Amino acid sequence: MELEYDPLTVFRKSVTPWGLYARKRWLGQGDDPAFGTDFNRTVGELLADRTSDGLWSHSALITIQRLFGLHLTRRDPDPVIDRALDRLMDLAREIFVENRTTHVDDLDPVALEGLPFTQSRSDVFITSAALFLWTVFGRADDRNVLGLYGRLTAECLQNDFYDHDPSSFTNIFRALAVHPEFASSPLVESATAYLAERQADSGRWEDPFPFFLTFNALAHLDTDMAGDQIEKAIVPLLSSQNADGSWGKPSSEWETFLAVHGIKRKRADLLSAWG
Repeated sequence: MELEYDPLTVFRKSVTPWGLYARKRWLGQGDDPAFGTDFNRTVGELLADRTSDGLWSHSALITIQRLFGLHLTRRDPDPVIDRALDRLMDLAREIFVENRTTHVDDLDPVALEGLPFTQSRSDVFITSAALFLWTVFGRADDRNVLGLYGRLTAECLQNDFYDHDPSSFTNIFRALAVHPEFASSPLVESATAYLAERQADSGRWEDPFPFFLTFNALAHLDTDMAGDQIEKAIVPLLSSQNADGSWGKPSSEWETFLAVHGIKRKRADLLSAWG
């Protein structure tokens, strides 16, 4: 069982944040002058258009896009990033805890490409994204983060969010899966079991659970139940690869990134012939 085509081909000249991540970490282009030029240009674009409220373009959605892009590229401590994270956490608390509706953007699915989230209630999207970003930027132990994770967890348990709002489920699960404490919580164990019940023999999850986002989120968990689902999901990955090595729509860089990132975490042996 192996990949037929090189899945890294689509990244070799990419200037997207996830493409630059792949070029540096998977293709070893970090010392290439051409990579350096592309990297600096993209990071400069990610940092541009900051507004006085600490966001980008006065928008929670655009701020989440920029912060995620910077997580994939720059990662170094930066006062601009710190301020944006603080402001995003303020918005999450305003929207989710205080039930205020400021800075709620229209979550067009097209605008979510390149983010590890799906279209859902705006309050859940912003809260899940804020927690995810605070965690991946090294703030997992902050009391505000722990408190909001706890609040979000309680909300899930109280309102049976599995069946009533599967899109919000996807975003909440994504945020929980990256946190070192909550990733091993009973809620995540229960959520993982719920997904297992909705994974068909083909290895795909039933609608509306997006295949690549679900695959990548589960790959962050170190449990047998998550691992079993990953093994089943490898089957459709192997059979649906495009001739240029990508997955999804022809040359879908983002979905290919999610697939390769998940494979590297759980089945790196499948990539031994590439990169």
